[in-house]
Amino acid sequence: MPKNPYAGMLFLFLISIGLMQAQVPEINYEISKIDNDSISKIKVISSFKPNENGITKLYYSDRAWGQKDLYKCLESVKVLSEKGKIVKNKDSGWLMIEHPKKLKEISVEYILKQDTEKEMEMGKIYRPVIQEEYFHILSHNLFMIPETLDDIANVSLEWQNFPKNYTIHNSFGSNRRKQRMENMNLNDFISAIFLGGDYRVYPIKIEENNVYYATRGDWMSFQDSQIVGLLSNAIQFQRDFWNDHTQKYFTVTLSPSAYMENGSVLQGTSLTNSFQSSATNNKNTKLEKLTYLFNHELMHNWIGKIISNDNEVEQYWFSEGFTEYYTHKNIAKSKQNDEGVTYFTSELNEIIAGLYTSELGEEPNNKITEENFWGIKEYKDLPYNRGALFAFYLDQKIRKDSKDKHSLDNLMMDFLNDARETGQTISHDYFVKKANKYLDQDLSSFFDNHIEKGKLLKLAEIFSEFDLNYVKKAKVYDRGFTYSGDFVIESVNENSEAQKAGFKKGDIILEYSIHHDFSEPSVIKISRDGKKQEIAYYPFKEIELVQLETSQDISKLGL
Repeated sequence: MPKNPYAGMLFLFLISIGLMQAQVPEINYEISKIDNDSISKIKVISSFKPNENGITKLYYSDRAWGQKDLYKCLESVKVLSEKGKIVKNKDSGWLMIEHPKKLKEISVEYILKQDTEKEMEMGKIYRPVIQEEYFHILSHNLFMIPETLDDIANVSLEWQNFPKNYTIHNSFGSNRRKQRMENMNLNDFISAIFLGGDYRVYPIKIEENNVYYATRGDWMSFQDSQIVGLLSNAIQFQRDFWNDHTQKYFTVTLSPSAYMENGSVLQGTSLTNSFQSSATNNKNTKLEKLTYLFNHELMHNWIGKIISNDNEVEQYWFSEGFTEYYTHKNIAKSKQNDEGVTYFTSELNEIIAGLYTSELGEEPNNKITEENFWGIKEYKDLPYNRGALFAFYLDQKIRKDSKDKHSLDNLMMDFLNDARETGQTISHDYFVKKANKYLDQDLSSFFDNHIEKGKLLKLAEIFSEFDLNYVKKAKVYDRGFTYSGDFVIESVNENSEAQKAGFKKGDIILEYSIHHDFSEPSVIKISRDGKKQEIAYYPFKEIELVQLETSQDISKLGL
């Protein structure tokens, strides 16, 4: 039998594959809970292969996710396995380890503590929260990453010395004291949530995939079962919409922040295999608000993550605006909280009011910079409102031109397929080119006027084009007074609802609960002449503004 001429090559090829697999770096973390003088802390021991030259960098940023001085959360960082010296460099985000050369492994120990006083403050949610009953830490605050790992690594976690009844839950598994993630992308690893303690964890099955809801505390306005039902509905509907049931594990976490008697603040962040959120736990945090928050952030699993922007800020009108549109559209279509057409049109009218009453309503797209977006609320609202209204227009236009054979949904699926197959991102030229496939006329000029230049749409003409009923008056939010940085009312608008309610110049604002949808009165606590009092009123005014009639033929809206 003749000798196989490829046998040697195949043998070498298999060896090379084995070597490539063996070259994936390893890192091990041992995480344990320690209590000193009634103060709870987290100890982490990290073991990995260091640089052969005797100097290895560990990444732990002093500034991340809007937080500063994160090094205040670290104490007693030291090398365990060998004599070594650690030098912190706040500006670079690296900790430098000097150690003997050509070590096979080195171990570093550090202790993580909470550096804020209260349990969980809304403005400090991106800092470590470590209490006796629970902990809540984002991955980049919990794990140091050595430079030797490059982009991919095998990551092992071992949770030690935690009580048996202590929940361990994170972006990679639930109640597993030993975890191993092979070929883990480190960008994904450092964008994760880790929590434990008295959290309650509820499993939800979505098409045989594992979804979990984790929460703690006694919520005043809703039951755990209501959130489980909400998430089950929302996740099922969104995955069905995208025809995407590929995610085997996902978790949503909801934590109560420091108590506020009035007002309601909700926060959420889309992370690896997860969405973490927090909210004030009082009567003002209603289920409807969480329905919006969850649907919006879950939609980012596709819009903004898989279908990504070519230039992040430049396409915020897409990643945030189109997400906003599909959030409201999907809530209405899936009838979450029994919402329907009236909900959808009411939300669209709020978007219109926000855009058309803003002083920045016609700012060009290039004025929306990273600094403006994160620093000025009116700039942050702009791409949400502008993009959502543009998405509504394009949805209606595609349906009309195609005689209801297609809709914006088809275009979105094209974006998803291109992103997966070729890595295509959303640029303005690409967007217009793909949209033109579904339109009778070139979109270029319209896109340039209303997205690039920021010109407001002529709503009456557009609603008439699509045979939608509309009115020309609207109730819009109007606080009715101005106040200084130290919350002293400086002026009260004449004939405003605030004046009618009794606000006066010089009143000091102590607490407030503001409702923009006028479903219930806003309540503001003030101090006047040393005496406290509470004023309830509806902060609105009537103006000339085109709005959709809230009751519309459902077939005309594509719901």
